[in-house]
Amino acid sequence: MIAVPAELVPQIAQLVAEHAGESVFLDGPEQPEVNGQPVRPMAAGSQAAEDAALINGWTPELLRRYYAESTDMQRGFLDYLAANPGTWVGSSEVADNVAEIKSFNSVPGVLSGLFRRVKRYDMTQVPFLWQKSQGLFLHSMPAAAANVITQAATEYGARR
Repeated sequence: MIAVPAELVPQIAQLVAEHAGESVFLDGPEQPEVNGQPVRPMAAGSQAAEDAALINGWTPELLRRYYAESTDMQRGFLDYLAANPGTWVGSSEVADNVAEIKSFNSVPGVLSGLFRRVKRYDMTQVPFLWQKSQGLFLHSMPAAAANVITQAATEYGARR
């Protein structure tokens, strides 16, 4: 058995994820986070309450505007999350399924733009969930926000 330094484990997991095309989860001391906060067990009904408020205070109007003002790659990312509500997806899966995104290496740039634009709408968080676990980032969109994004995609496509 070969001992691997702990600081290399996340990098190895990322390489495995890249080449296997699947997310890799590692057991370890790192506390998983969702939207930068430690994961806490959800109380019954809390997901439904979050869905009812869309997410992170976003309104349907703001979410439609956010979608319309996004680039094609950003809209592709949002469309993919909306098509898979409540499912945690990683960069490789997004890159494999979104035509506008050619490589999983492009996903951080797409996300960077989505995160930066949040302030334009006087919001503090993106309209989807993200979590970091063992150096890997996963994203998920609640059903209520996904429904608005799906409607926005239809409206946007009709205007083009």
